[in-house]
Amino acid sequence: MKKGSTVFVVLLLAVCGAPGVFAQSGSDFEVTTANGQVTITRYKGNAAAVSIPATIGGKPVVGIGGQAFSDCKDITSVSIPEGVISIGGTVFLDCTGLTSVSISASVTSIGFGAFLGCTGLTSIVVDTNNNHYTSRDDVLFNKKGSQLIQYPAGKQERQYAIPEGVTHIVSWAFIDCTSLSSVSIPGSVTRIWLDAFDGCTALTSIRIGANVALDRSFSNNFDAYYNTKGKKAGLYTFRNGAWSYAAQ
Repeated sequence: MKKGSTVFVVLLLAVCGAPGVFAQSGSDFEVTTANGQVTITRYKGNAAAVSIPATIGGKPVVGIGGQAFSDCKDITSVSIPEGVISIGGTVFLDCTGLTSVSISASVTSIGFGAFLGCTGLTSIVVDTNNNHYTSRDDVLFNKKGSQLIQYPAGKQERQYAIPEGVTHIVSWAFIDCTSLSSVSIPGSVTRIWLDAFDGCTALTSIRIGANVALDRSFSNNFDAYYNTKGKKAGLYTFRNGAWSYAAQ
């Protein structure tokens, strides 16, 4: 390439931005507008690191609709700005390349299964000033810490101790956490929702309290075995295709 052409390309990148790197403009999104406020309905850009704009067309962005980013397998990070109030259900469905999401203080609602199929996700970070949600060690909880909403499926830790004070583990909270082999569930937990631990293929050790309500929450028929043991607190271990129980 000639020197003059090289200079032109450098200048062009400086003005327009290298593809797949920088934050997006409003043209990268399909939107709906109501009462002077914008909801994003679809991302159509090609950047890996997506920084959602706070305004589009001079109007504030207040929502991200359900499945707005579904099957966007090339995005690696998403930053949700101040001003966004709601995040729709299954918004990041099957975004397998997504590794990190940052959530602003203004978000008050995150729809069901927002991170379903995000098998590469390792970090969810919530602004500390958010009054509805919080994150601890990259795991998403409601602000009170009583509901564990999402343990990122791409985390590589083999053991996890759910914090004391959690009472509910919601559906799909640990779905496809294939690295997780051991989980400790505190006595404060009273209910684990449908498919909360579905796809946790390496999970062979479960320490759990007494009388937890299960709803087809685990793979490998753990729910049935726990019930046959009278829902006793203790350590349950899966070896050679069968569960065993030890009082703790």
